[in-house]
Amino acid sequence: MTECLGKLESVIVDPGGALAGWFESFGFSEKAAGILNQFVLAILVLIVAVLINWVARKALASFIHRMIRRTRTEWDDILLEREFFTRLSHLAPALVIYASGQLFPDYEAWITSLALAYMTLVGL
Repeated sequence: MTECLGKLESVIVDPGGALAGWFESFGFSEKAAGILNQFVLAILVLIVAVLINWVARKALASFIHRMIRRTRTEWDDILLEREFFTRLSHLAPALVIYASGQLFPDYEAWITSLALAYMTLVGL
């Protein structure tokens, strides 16, 4: 049990290193394990971003829409008509991608710059 927890802790602390080590244990070379590691991490980040986008757009947006329709104030109705909350939901996956930049040290600056640019464009 403690061995399993130790492996889980290594994945949480250093997911890239643990994953690359796992690929190497299957006989992949260090270079191939590194490439597979980056590919799998990128796919996982995209899956998490898509799931977060779905939650933000469907669950949170519908909840916010219902709450706004119940109020008597007009400013929140204007925000709803101008699709402010729909645009705001696009920030959630961008934040996931921005936060995952550290998983890809060679591309971290590029990933964070693109995520920030996307967040800026969505905010306009």
